[in-house]
Parts: sequence; C-alpha cells; structure tokens
Amino acid sequence: MGLGDWIMATADAREVNERHGVRVVFGDGSNRFYSEVFDGNPRIAKELKPNERFAWVRNYPGYRPYVKQVHKNHFEFHQDFKAKPGELYLGDVEKNGYVLIEPNVKQDFWIGKNKDWGLDNWKSLVSKLDCDWRQMGTGNFLDKEHALRTKTFMGAAKLLAGAKLLITTDGALHHAAAALGVPSIVLWGGVVHPRNLGYDAHINLHHGDEPCGTHSKKCEHCQKAMAKITVEEVLEAYERSQRDLVAGSRKPSGTLRKGRRVRQVDVSGT
Repeated sequence: MGLGDWIMATADAREVNERHGVRVVFGDGSNRFYSEVFDGNPRIAKELKPNERFAWVRNYPGYRPYVKQVHKNHFEFHQDFKAKPGELYLGDVEKNGYVLIEPNVKQDFWIGKNKDWGLDNWKSLVSKLDCDWRQMGTGNFLDKEHALRTKTFMGAAKLLAGAKLLITTDGALHHAAAALGVPSIVLWGGVVHPRNLGYDAHINLHHGDEPCGTHSKKCEHCQKAMAKITVEEVLEAYERSQRDLVAGSRKPSGTLRKGRRVRQVDVSGT
C-alpha cells in the first residue's frame, strides 16, 4: 500500500475534475496529501492559486476506498470496489520493446512478503522466456546482464511506458501499467483479489482464493495461493499475450469502464 494506491487515486481525480471542472486536493478537509505520481497531472493541485476553487477528495492513507476496515492482523475489503485505470503524465516516452519482469515485493511488511512467488520460480521463468526481457530497480536483480537501474519510481514508470509487456505480482507497477496502457501479466495470491484491484485488460493469473488481507504476519493461505501459479502457466500467458498483441484483441488498459462513483467529495474554496 503506497504508490499503487495513489495511482488508483488519480482515477478519482479524473472523475471529479471532469464532473466539477476544478482541480483536486486529496485529504480530509484540512490535511493535504501529495505523491510524486501526481507530478505533471493538471487535475491535481500541488499548490493552490489564490481564491482557487477546488475539490477535496477523501482518498488518503488510512482512508482508502477499497478498504472497509482495518483489523489487527488483516484488512477487510469492500467487495464491490473495482479499480479503474489511473493516469500518469510522463512526457515523451521512447519505445524500448522490452518485456519487463518485476519479481521483487516489499519486504518491510508481511502484506508484501505474502505476495512473493519465489526467486526460483522467477529464475526458471526468465530462463525459458524467448524474448528480450529486462528487470528494473535498484538491486536484487535476477542477473546483472538484464538489469535496468532506476533511481525513482517515476523513472521506472517511464521505462515501463515504453515496454511491450510487464510480468509482475500485484502492486504499484501493475497499477502504473494500467494507467499507461501497457499489457501485463499479473500474479495474484491470497492477499487481495483481482476482481477488486485488478484490471480487465490485464492477464490476471489467480486460482480463485478469497482474499484474507493479512498484513502483519506470515500467511500460509497466501503462500499456498501463490504456489498454485506454475512457471508453465506464466509461460502460456506470455504466449497468449503475444497472440493478443498481434491480433489486437486486448483493450488498452487505459480504457474507461463503468464502476463506482467517487465518494466523499467536497467542492470548496481555499
């Protein structure tokens, strides 16, 4: 939970901006929140002009629209929530044609570690992929030959925008891919469900486990759910993605679809 949440929030900003014609501030009516993923976004105010009308949108840490309640060891999710592709403004992007692989998960919280597919699986996958693949990041690379070192998330997003495909677990990069219209294969375990935080234009590999939302401890349910995804299954998904690209049969991830309306909006002055 972090940058991916803010990327999803840009979909709220788009909806409110188009409905009310004003820029958006995320917060609770007094405290403002801003993320690097908003840079360049004309719908979101980093600084307000004198007497500017704007809309408060209540979507911020501790108050996310997909979280129904936070319990001691797990999140309870709103089952009717459906993520919409957000927006990222990156300027000029150079197409690189890479297949980007991101095996790393957040290691500082169990909610990240419970999404880990395992290093051996990732190494087996890339050894069998017949493509020009790369891995972005600051370290923990599968091998140095295919490493693309990035210092910031927005730098990584710019490389992602030029990619042919992303293969990763659910997280900030799959939300960025949806915002940028990059085809993706996303591996889902038992923490959260793709019906809520996934995108229809992505290939979502998931074996039907209901989300437990465990955030503060090791979860056997989550790890078993990840273990159900095989290397062969991901390879088959890759081949399908390439057929879809040739046939043009998958909608761009940025296509807007009907879903929830943004709640908790106040349009006010400064």
